[in-house]
Amino acid sequence: MRQVELRLAVVLYGGVSLAIYMHGVTRELLGLQRASRALDKALSSGADLAQVEQGLTGSAVHYFRLLRDLRAELDLRVVIDAISGTSAGGINGIMLARALAHDLPLDPHRAFWLEKADVTELARPPHGASRWVKRLVAPVVGRALGLVLDQDPGSTEARRKLHWFMSSRWFKPPFSGERFSRWMLEACQAMDACDQGNTLIPVGQKLELFVTLTDYFGKKHAVPLYHQVRLEEIEHRRMVRFSARNDGVEGLKSQLSADCAASNVFAARATASFPGAFPPASIEEVAAVVEELNLQWPDRERFVQEVLQGPLDTGEPRLFIDGSVVMNKPFQPIIDSIDERAASREVVRRLLYVDPIPGEPANGDTAEFSPPGFFRSILASLAYIPRNEPVGDNLKEIERMNARSRRLREVIGSVQPDVDREVHALLAVMDPRHPPAEQVRRAREGAMEMARQHSGFVHPGYAQVRLSRLVNRIAKLVKRLGANDNQPRATERLEQAIRPLMPDVREAFVPSSSEDGSVNPLYLDVDYRIRCLRSVIRKVNSLYADERLDTGTVERLGHLKGRLYEIITYLQYRWSRQFYGRETREACGPMDILNRDRARMETVIILLQERMGLIDLDHLTDEVICTADSELSSRFPDRPLLRAYLGFPFYDAVMLPIQQTLDHTELGEVSVSRISPKDPGVLKPEGTALKGAQLQTFGAFFNRSWREHDYLWGRLNAAERLASLLANVVSDNNAVGFANSQLRGLFESILDEEEDQLKADQDLIVDLRSLIDIRLIEAEVGQRSLSSLDV
Repeated sequence: MRQVELRLAVVLYGGVSLAIYMHGVTRELLGLQRASRALDKALSSGADLAQVEQGLTGSAVHYFRLLRDLRAELDLRVVIDAISGTSAGGINGIMLARALAHDLPLDPHRAFWLEKADVTELARPPHGASRWVKRLVAPVVGRALGLVLDQDPGSTEARRKLHWFMSSRWFKPPFSGERFSRWMLEACQAMDACDQGNTLIPVGQKLELFVTLTDYFGKKHAVPLYHQVRLEEIEHRRMVRFSARNDGVEGLKSQLSADCAASNVFAARATASFPGAFPPASIEEVAAVVEELNLQWPDRERFVQEVLQGPLDTGEPRLFIDGSVVMNKPFQPIIDSIDERAASREVVRRLLYVDPIPGEPANGDTAEFSPPGFFRSILASLAYIPRNEPVGDNLKEIERMNARSRRLREVIGSVQPDVDREVHALLAVMDPRHPPAEQVRRAREGAMEMARQHSGFVHPGYAQVRLSRLVNRIAKLVKRLGANDNQPRATERLEQAIRPLMPDVREAFVPSSSEDGSVNPLYLDVDYRIRCLRSVIRKVNSLYADERLDTGTVERLGHLKGRLYEIITYLQYRWSRQFYGRETREACGPMDILNRDRARMETVIILLQERMGLIDLDHLTDEVICTADSELSSRFPDRPLLRAYLGFPFYDAVMLPIQQTLDHTELGEVSVSRISPKDPGVLKPEGTALKGAQLQTFGAFFNRSWREHDYLWGRLNAAERLASLLANVVSDNNAVGFANSQLRGLFESILDEEEDQLKADQDLIVDLRSLIDIRLIEAEVGQRSLSSLDV
């Protein structure tokens, strides 16, 4: 049975009060991954599926059933492994990432949006004598504002709150940053109270979160031009990255835990600091709220120095405003993240972006093209234009990634006959007088030598790329071990000290005695071994396509993958500071002495070479491959796993210079999908109009029933699109039909879960239940297919 991993990289836009719609979407994303993780763990442990299903709630139950029954076609696992957000999307991205990393509920976040995200809660109350004057003129100002915005709220509650809002502070940010931070911290506390030490991240994988901030004063950078001339410029964009890795050795290592909650909340507060509505965010503001709530901020100093790059040169705090000012549609960090991820099984990659109010083409009305006046120009430059920047360049970048993946596959296919011939010659001379694992070791070293000799003048270029990458990796490791992260140009200076110690590229990666006491890059090159093992894993994944496989063979393949991932984890651990003891860490500092003293630097490199122990891991890998080759020989007499293992040096010599990354990428293409209320769906073929889109997307802050409406439609839109994605991965008519049949259960489970929570509009749930009955019957009669919903 094919084993497929549907990997979702999620992009969440800015959108002011449309954040509430996005929160509904994140609820479904969490439910889908929770269901997938529960099914994956149950199948691997042999647990009773019916009992596991009973432990799930809401729409997660129906995602579980959908994934379970789709196993008739393939073993499908869903993983959200990258999230990028800015402004309102940044808040939702942070909360979703925390829930995924630690298997937490999002219910406290729902309460935050529905109860606290109201103008009467967010706004500072009017004060002083001027409040009476403001109340008198507020209706006039409110009507003037409506004329400027060309919108009427159309709701008594919204009009009343708009007038109240206009009587609050003028010429000062009306919303309270302290309240906003406190409510988010309280929501995080409520989430963390449910932490039972679990995670939804599969073993061996990581979750990355990217949040965009705008550094108001900016950070000065010096860019070298020529000789001693440097260009100084100020960078206002700040990309904050949080990650969580389930590495299988030390368990979960997370920057999204309770200890990091204050840092997470600061990023949320800063990225959503809409200019004019909120005061700029500062560390001091959030620190005061942390102290007020009697909480701790253990990673504050690291976060300030490493992420926010410290205070201003004057010692004053840095101030941050809305991330959408510099990047409202944060595709680029996701694209960069995807580009460096390796495959764990056959991968289907989707970049899923949530756009609550997509732009519409002009309708030809000449009024739309009239020259803007004073206020329209300011409003457009500050809010409208930044929030509506095009995504075409980002989508073209994804297409370039896809084209590169196609080229890599074509390159592999073109050299495969030659590699097969070389590997066949190696297998033919294996000496049966040696133990099997010894035979594999000799063949592996022989393959490396043959690849070096037969690649001719191409080999020095390949070796140079490999060596340059390795020198950079070793420099960064020495910098970390010696606690030199804050030293200026530390990596560059260490590279300059390490590079002269390396041998000539033509002899750089030749096996030698482990006891000769010289620097040999081969025994430092962790990434080469990781690439090799991932190449073998891809070969294992391809074997699942054989429908004749029996249960025993599938289990042996799964056991082999488990062992290979275990070795990969051991290898990755060599790049962490925790792997090395005090002696090694002390030897890596101070950096100034290392840069001056060649002999001492050489001693450090040889010490690292010994501590890494890569020769022992090579022997372990030889044993694992040898055992698997023997156990699977009856089913696969052509020995595909051993051939992949021995053929890797040849493929790497061709691919690494082309690819220019430390890891082989997924090699699959990236498809783009969208969740948006404007997209046609089963319930609303014409699309859904969000209430919060009124008042320049601030509308939901003025009416609770509007918030409930948008939140619920976020869940319903997302449920339909996610069911569509699952069906399209299978690409089978029966699967599409089954996904269609699950829609009623999905929709009704969402309404059942929210019925007791959404009370502002008594007709909302009732009307939606009627709409579900009508539309699903129409869809069945018209034989509408979910597959048409995928982008």
